[in-house]
Amino acid sequence: MENSLTIVQTLEKALSLVNIAVYIAVVVIALNCIWRVEKQLDRFLKLIILAIALVPFRLVLGVLGLEQDPNWSLAIRSLGFLVGLLLIVAFIDLLRVIKSMNQEK
Repeated sequence: MENSLTIVQTLEKALSLVNIAVYIAVVVIALNCIWRVEKQLDRFLKLIILAIALVPFRLVLGVLGLEQDPNWSLAIRSLGFLVGLLLIVAFIDLLRVIKSMNQEK
């Protein structure tokens, strides 16, 4: 039974590492997009990239096992909140750009 727990824990860590690699790839691709967009979308993409870049950092803290420490646990949860907040602000900015393009108020 202990052996199966070890396999599950190993798979969890491997999946976390794959997630980290995927998010880093997303950040690299998104940074490449920033250079190719209009000035109006620049702030939106920067906020999205910042939010996405915080996710692998949060995952690394989890892989290191720091979520067991109450202080780090609070920091990890706070990072999750910050990601959500950045996404909300980014999409509010995008909505502002779309409305200005459509000349709405």
